[in-house]
Amino acid sequence: MQGPKIIRDVKGFVRDTLGCSCPDEVFERIDYRPQAHVPGVAGALSRILVGDRLLVYVLFADDPRLIAHNLDVVLAQGKQERDACGYNRLRTVVVTQEVGPIERLVESKFRNQAAVDAHTYIHVVSANPVLDK
Repeated sequence: MQGPKIIRDVKGFVRDTLGCSCPDEVFERIDYRPQAHVPGVAGALSRILVGDRLLVYVLFADDPRLIAHNLDVVLAQGKQERDACGYNRLRTVVVTQEVGPIERLVESKFRNQAAVDAHTYIHVVSANPVLDK
């Protein structure tokens, strides 16, 4: 996947796709950056901040090598930002065309990641229902 990707419905994505049970008032303030920049990350990346509580980084990729590299960098950066800014949770999402094989890779990388704690979550989702066409 190349270039910026636009999430169709940010609130629906966070609530329905990621399973966030944040109260409605948290969604009154959403900072969505479809083109986020994290040094060392190659490829498309978005950043979502919901109600100054929930930080979500979204990687868009299909190449397992790119995902493996980017995941390490994004998890470390996300945890650092979450902790420095006092956010409650970090959710990292990989949006891909091939969920099955990518999910196994991502879950393995996630389990072996030093940046993972009880307030860090990982998700792998299909690009089809999430992105604007």
